[in-house]
Amino acid sequence: MLRRLRIKIAVLNVAVSGAILLIMAFVALGVTEGMIAGQYERDLQQNAATMLGAMQSAKADTNIQFASQYSVFIREGNEARLISGSDGDHTAVAGAVAKVQSQVDARVGRLETDDPALHDNMLVQRYFIASAGRNHLYRFQQQVTYHFPNLLVESGTKAYRVSATTMAGEPAQQVFVLQDRMAELAAVASLRWLFAGCVAGGLALTGLASLYLSTRSIRPVEQSIQQQRAFVAAASHELRTPVAAIRANAEVLGDAPLDDFMPYLNAITREGERMSHLVSDLMDLARTDAGELQVREEDIDVAEIASRAASLLKPLAEQRRHKFELELESAICRGDSDRLCQVLVILLDNAIRYTPEAGAILISTGKEGQQVYLRVADNGPGIPDTQKKQVFERFYRVDKARSTSGSGLGLSVAVQLTEQMHGTIKLTDAPGGGSVFHIFLRCGRQV
Repeated sequence: MLRRLRIKIAVLNVAVSGAILLIMAFVALGVTEGMIAGQYERDLQQNAATMLGAMQSAKADTNIQFASQYSVFIREGNEARLISGSDGDHTAVAGAVAKVQSQVDARVGRLETDDPALHDNMLVQRYFIASAGRNHLYRFQQQVTYHFPNLLVESGTKAYRVSATTMAGEPAQQVFVLQDRMAELAAVASLRWLFAGCVAGGLALTGLASLYLSTRSIRPVEQSIQQQRAFVAAASHELRTPVAAIRANAEVLGDAPLDDFMPYLNAITREGERMSHLVSDLMDLARTDAGELQVREEDIDVAEIASRAASLLKPLAEQRRHKFELELESAICRGDSDRLCQVLVILLDNAIRYTPEAGAILISTGKEGQQVYLRVADNGPGIPDTQKKQVFERFYRVDKARSTSGSGLGLSVAVQLTEQMHGTIKLTDAPGGGSVFHIFLRCGRQV
């Protein structure tokens, strides 16, 4: 139980810490990628501005030099030419320009709609050009330039960031400055792998630290439980001798003519038996907690075990005028015959004690699918749904005001023994009122 608790605490710590780590990593990654993209965007805008300035001043675009990752494509009227290329793949550049040009033409054509969204990635510049007329009078013509500074496009195996500038006039001139994004994408990919490695390493370290801290935090509890188990085992062992002496002396006194003192002797005998059962249950629980309880693995017939347990408790049932009803079907399971009989005796004793007088207790066995079952059903008051799980806890009793001589350990012992045989116990309501305890065990050899 403590091991499962330690693992659950560690998993919870990893989940919470991991969620925080992932959120911080994604935020940091997004900010860093944005900074990288912003740097490349600024470089493109700077180079595009340099290109346009050089073209307007020098009027000689063939002498303009760019970094190796840039390409410049100019379209003037029906003429198009690549004046600077980042590599020999002119087809990829031309394809990228064609895609960008279609976007630019579509956006420029929709400017009359005055859609504000169109201006998000575009700069519109208006300026006047002076020209001398025949009479040496200057006339001013409005020149409009549309600038799209950051367009992302893919062409073939290449990815580009494009700065497109359209200058209205006769003829219209378009300048495309293309930035090869392969270096940028490679840097982003490396950054993502770096972040993924850091997150994975952080999660691993968080898991180890959480497991270590959960172990340290539970260690005092584990020591306390171990001390408690040792005390229970030692006390149970020490109590066996005096309880056995009390019962032996009570049996000897039972043969003497005590007359009026006989009720007191009967009370001593009855309480001695109850103490003997309590000590036996405590010993079983102590051995189970310590992992010292020995359970055999053998093929046994559940019908024979049910018949034996019913015969053992038939006198007790007759005292309360209960009736045993047997519906036994032979079925072979894997388990310990003595331990299984002990479990069934506990369930029958529980049914006898908690069922009103003249009740009916049904014992049935059989096979369902790949499991063998034993059922003990009574027609008593039943157990509330809110308490069905609690009845298997140690020292728990459904109704403490009810007159029973149970210790509250029987069902806990039954669960421990059943789990040692790789089985389960389930509690449900009987159709006509009462409770049904189901024991499910692994199938043995075929009959």
